[in-house]
Amino acid sequence: MTDRGYFNRTEFGSDGEWQSPEEAIRDRHNPEIAYHHIVKLAGSIDAGLDNIPDEKKAEAITYATVDLFRATVQYVEEFGTYMYSEIKSDENFIELLIRTSAGNLEPFFENCRAGELDAYLAGEGHGDTAAIHR
Repeated sequence: MTDRGYFNRTEFGSDGEWQSPEEAIRDRHNPEIAYHHIVKLAGSIDAGLDNIPDEKKAEAITYATVDLFRATVQYVEEFGTYMYSEIKSDENFIELLIRTSAGNLEPFFENCRAGELDAYLAGEGHGDTAAIHR
């Protein structure tokens, strides 16, 4: 599957300049923005509570906390998928982004934490590289 073949009808770029999907994603992916969004959510968990009735404040705080948790989990998933795809740059970057799912990142993160990433990526670690693409 070629980059252009999968996105055959999709235009990437602006001002009439075409970019490959890989170039477009690399230009636009900015994990720092997502991180700052999480920091903003964490700092605003109890923002606006003055406008909420007392009996609903606990519910509002719970909702804001769950939203913070959701954003954090999403960030970890996106970061892991992007990092895995970037490390495996000898393969098709776009295909890796598309095929790598959140559930498949656990062995990748475990091997990162264990200091066995090189062995894992070579298929010799606690998991195998094929498992990440199931």
